[in-house]
Amino acid sequence: MQRGPQSSQPEYLRLIVHPDFNCPCKPSGFSELASEYVKRTRAVAMELVKGVSESLGFEALYMNRELNLDAGFQLLAINYHPSHLEFDVSRGLMPHTDHGLLTLLCENGVPGLEVLRGGKWVGTGGVPNAFSVLNSDHLEIFSNGKYKSKLHRTVVTDKRKRITLVNPNGPSLDTIVDPSSRLVDDKKRLPRYHPMKFSEYLECQTKLITAGKNALDEIRIPI
Repeated sequence: MQRGPQSSQPEYLRLIVHPDFNCPCKPSGFSELASEYVKRTRAVAMELVKGVSESLGFEALYMNRELNLDAGFQLLAINYHPSHLEFDVSRGLMPHTDHGLLTLLCENGVPGLEVLRGGKWVGTGGVPNAFSVLNSDHLEIFSNGKYKSKLHRTVVTDKRKRITLVNPNGPSLDTIVDPSSRLVDDKKRLPRYHPMKFSEYLECQTKLITAGKNALDEIRIPI
């Protein structure tokens, strides 16, 4: 858990919840609630991946097999942003893309999510009892660029407190991810990304994001 030096600072809790479920036992009941939540959100994400697989011309379970999603890496990130009034300045997260295939974002109805569209930042999300779904880096890599990882940021300017539950869903840590062999050839459909083990990508992303850089740019092949 990360907490700012003052009570009015943002607070973050990061849990690895798949393939092994890791969660503090306190407060009472939290672990059980979190376990049920991530099981259900993972089921939603895996159904969406089936649809993506079919949209690329594959059978529904192709991506599951190729990326070893049964042992896939899943996080639960819980983010708390104090109200705009507690800061008197806007707060949030710098522009970034997510690792993995799809990120499910659940918000408490307070707006803040913005995506880059047509060179402009556009507010989205903020709908109660609904998920925002973001394409992530390894979906772009595996689809060889047919799907694009969504650059997004969070800007909190609301008078209300903002709470989000974020679920990145990715391949297994030891899976080497590169463009699907069914989407590349030696002629016109050249691979656009270098292969990299998913665990190594996570390490690379952690190092680069603090410098304002994108790990996806490091493995992109200029064409």
